[in-house]
Amino acid sequence: MRRYGRFLAILAFCATGFWFIVPIATNYVQQWFQFVENADPHTLSTKAVNSLVYPITADKWLTFAVPEESQQLRIITNAHIKRADSLSLNPNWAYAVRYEMLDKDDHVLSSGLYHQYSRISSYKDEKGELIYNNYYANKALVPLDGRLILFGLQGMKKIALLRLKLEVTNPAVIEAAVRVYVPVKIAEQYLATEWLRMKQTQRENLAKNSIYPASLLSPSEKKNLVKHQWQPLGPTGIIEKDYRTLILYTLNDIEADATLTLASGLQADNRHSAVIPLPEDGGDVELSFKALDGSALTTPLEINVQWFGRTSKERWQKTEIRPKDATSTKFKLTGGLLVIRPALPVIVNASLTTATEAKHDISDALLSIKAYRANIGVEFGVLHYRQQSSALRVDVRRIVDSSQSTDNEKLGYQWLNAEGQIIASGELAAPMQASLYDRIASIADGIDVTDAMSYYLQVPPEVVQIRFTANRPELLVSVYNQPYGFTKTQVIPEDLYVAHNTFKEVRDQQLSWFPLPASNEKELITQQGVQWISGQYKPPEDKPEALAGDYLWQDFIPQPPAPAEYVLTDYSGDEPRAEALPSIFCDLAQNRNNTVKLSAINGLQTIAPELIYLRNDIKPFKFEFIVDSEKINTMEAMGKQGVIRTPELEVGSRTMRLNTDSGGRWLMNYRSQCQGKRYLKKRVFALNSNRPLEFIVEHGSEDEVFTARFYTVSGNAERSQIKVSITPLAEIEGRGFITESWTYTHRLYDIRPLPNSKLPVLYKQYRNMNDRELIAIPLNSDLPAGSYRIQAALVQGSPGYAILSQIKPGKHEQRRFYREVNLEKR
Repeated sequence: MRRYGRFLAILAFCATGFWFIVPIATNYVQQWFQFVENADPHTLSTKAVNSLVYPITADKWLTFAVPEESQQLRIITNAHIKRADSLSLNPNWAYAVRYEMLDKDDHVLSSGLYHQYSRISSYKDEKGELIYNNYYANKALVPLDGRLILFGLQGMKKIALLRLKLEVTNPAVIEAAVRVYVPVKIAEQYLATEWLRMKQTQRENLAKNSIYPASLLSPSEKKNLVKHQWQPLGPTGIIEKDYRTLILYTLNDIEADATLTLASGLQADNRHSAVIPLPEDGGDVELSFKALDGSALTTPLEINVQWFGRTSKERWQKTEIRPKDATSTKFKLTGGLLVIRPALPVIVNASLTTATEAKHDISDALLSIKAYRANIGVEFGVLHYRQQSSALRVDVRRIVDSSQSTDNEKLGYQWLNAEGQIIASGELAAPMQASLYDRIASIADGIDVTDAMSYYLQVPPEVVQIRFTANRPELLVSVYNQPYGFTKTQVIPEDLYVAHNTFKEVRDQQLSWFPLPASNEKELITQQGVQWISGQYKPPEDKPEALAGDYLWQDFIPQPPAPAEYVLTDYSGDEPRAEALPSIFCDLAQNRNNTVKLSAINGLQTIAPELIYLRNDIKPFKFEFIVDSEKINTMEAMGKQGVIRTPELEVGSRTMRLNTDSGGRWLMNYRSQCQGKRYLKKRVFALNSNRPLEFIVEHGSEDEVFTARFYTVSGNAERSQIKVSITPLAEIEGRGFITESWTYTHRLYDIRPLPNSKLPVLYKQYRNMNDRELIAIPLNSDLPAGSYRIQAALVQGSPGYAILSQIKPGKHEQRRFYREVNLEKR
């Protein structure tokens, strides 16, 4: 009886509880139906995803328990504003999140302040009504776009708690909602079976950034998706006492649980090219393409491939359509840069096989560039060597968002002295065009970055600090310095190729400018003021005037004069201009008639060509030269090589015959439309440790490039080091200035002679030279116009011969004098 009495008591208690609960439940149900009737219809969108968020305010900490051995923390914040403020013209609402990391005894291990800048993304529906990307059901609050904070916890094993609190910097921001995530921990042996335990909705959620649906993923792809998951953390304490909750509806969110992980390789699309550096000797290059997540392509792919060699003559470009089932595309290339432009977003992988190296990947060639957001205020300290002016380079970039204005933006700067007084100030223009090669170091569709616009500063010694400011966070600045009296070293030809020959090694070229950290970098980091950029090497830009032959060529004679020789080099250019024909020679066949077109510059009617013979025998020989059936020259000669000047001849098409028993080869100049190989006759000047070469040049107000050619004696394999100094003939007044170019007035060239080349030295029977190496010597617009001395001195290694030249693109006024002989009609 006692047993039944206890059962009846429990039954009576449940009945009583049900009596009280029914009215309350009925009330909640009525409120729900009323909510559905009165709620914003956008909250019922089936396209939106919902997340549980936790508001934070300025007067109370929100605490989360961090699992042991967590490697990362991912925090997404959404600031709240009033609906009335959502229509304001403020493009960025500023707020800050203060954090503290504590151990289990509540000791603060780390703390800081993260500044955030957010906006409102909105859309219009079919009726033209405004729809916000983020919203709450039946709330007067409007959540701004989500902003991400990512903590790396490596080396911080004692962390037990995370505390967050809001700090308001814009009065319109009244609070913020946070979501905290940590990586999911799954043992390696359970990765394969975890997929089978998931619900279908979970699988589809993980696979939504993949090309294929969840049902078509391979086992390795499923395993990879399972391995890279995030799980949310809830705050500690009692709900409504220690924390509050809201349901956030989002149309397009920062994905915390399904972050797209790019496959290995270079990302490229129709707006960004992939650049593959190739070592000097090149090899067999194989290109393969896949989707961003590493899966196979499901559609044909159009690609444009362009190769840039060392010179402007070494170029080609082709476009092809790759079938969706194509495995790879192969090329046999020498050193340089390979640029790939696909029509669709893909991952490009490139491998190289050479005669000495096995097939290896050469895709990963991105450069990491650190820039600072100038709207926060970026400061750099300036050091001066013995009160001398300091050289700085300022790179200005701009983040380009298709939704933003394309108005011209300016980066403000201030030069400050030791007392904090502003000595000079001004603005630097920011570039507008999005880069074809660089991109933000994250996956951000529709957001690009421009190439850097470089400014060079000669900072006077009284300036000890430079401050940069901007009105918008899209402007980025990086600053580099250069030691006083710096000598730029260039290793030729190795430094002309980005990739070195060593297996899986990229050559560490000597820096000319050294990155300078901001003096307030710690503050910038906490305010999210540091932006990393993934950069690539840029292909060269050839000047169209020079390629079209529209330029002025000038060779310089050293002052004082130096011993000289004439050397015969290969000419591999296009059809030479008329003014170059006196120095360009072409083969003339022996013992048969040759139809030769003689040409000259500026309408000259007569010329005196030269005949050069090259033989292997020193014995005497005879020859006769016949032009249009008239014997012009008959003589005996000897030696392995020599030069014979002919009498004056009329220009035009002529029939020539060279009868000789000399053997060897005969060359002739002033010939246009030559079908055979051409050679260039150059005068070069001796350069050794006892005799530097000095050239006097005139520099204008624009950027100019002078080119030196260096030859060594044939058979020599020793490197040569040549120091080049550029000094003005008139003293330049020292001053601080800003320019868009920079000249290295002290250069050192470490030159490797070209192998297996024998260029004949004319008028010398037994001498040959190695082929020339090119040396570029720029004189840019930062140097005032005037006369300059370019001195080249051999400081180490093998002596040789050099010549200094200049090509000026465009048309230039010239004055020349000619003497012409009148010939009677024969």
